[in-house]
Amino acid sequence: MSTREYYVGVDVGTGSVRSSLLSKDGTVIASSSQDTKTWRDDKDHRIFEQSTTDIWSAISKTIKACLEQAKIAPELVKGLGFDATCSLAVTDLEGEPITVTKGGDIGLRGERNIILWADHRAEKEADLINNTGSVVLDYVGGKMSLEMEVPKVLWLKNNIPAERFSNCQFFDLPDFLTYRATKDTTRSCCSVTCKCSFVPKTGWHNDFFKLIGLGQLVLNEYVQMGANKGEVLTAGMPVGTGLSKQAAEELGLVEGTAVGSALIDAYVSTPRASQTN
Repeated sequence: MSTREYYVGVDVGTGSVRSSLLSKDGTVIASSSQDTKTWRDDKDHRIFEQSTTDIWSAISKTIKACLEQAKIAPELVKGLGFDATCSLAVTDLEGEPITVTKGGDIGLRGERNIILWADHRAEKEADLINNTGSVVLDYVGGKMSLEMEVPKVLWLKNNIPAERFSNCQFFDLPDFLTYRATKDTTRSCCSVTCKCSFVPKTGWHNDFFKLIGLGQLVLNEYVQMGANKGEVLTAGMPVGTGLSKQAAEELGLVEGTAVGSALIDAYVSTPRASQTN
């Protein structure tokens, strides 16, 4: 029986997916990249949209390419980790993509279901949030960027029919990837704290969400946002029971392979830095 162990790291950037196969000591054995799509709007320069379906396909292709390059059997891969941009991924409560493109189909199933980090449609919503003076803002430097997730969720609430909005769940993209891989909705501390207004130790602040017009999230006990029981994972902690059967087949890996809690790309070097201080 082989004692070799390998790990896969996946970096989802603004314009491409990059996957690497690493040995246990951190040596890069193989790597592969694949471009991803971004949709713009000719009439609105603020719009940047992507697709979780397109991104997952790129992840599948690059992981399989790494295994092929290295001639490594899937069962030798013992763990998988993701980082990604702080973009808002929207699905229905069953995990199917929900379109975020303004128009008659918004809130229905559709491919363009990511509001990219660079999208600036939520300026009015961010201004409203910043005028509240809420203590929540203290955890984001005193001012919430319109590139964060809560302004984008509020924009969707203001533009999606109420019955459609109630059927949506919202993920920071790194957390969507672990959900897609495992079918487990547990969120990462990195994503919900840095981009979604979850406060360490005290969790979601009901008064804040009611004040800005997202009281529905409170009524639904934050099922749409995750971490509804205050449970979050720090970087690298195992998510659920590992790769689902479906995801394993799509990625060319083995069901149950460990999946680590994800990180936003800007924070991904932090765990390593703490080890090399």
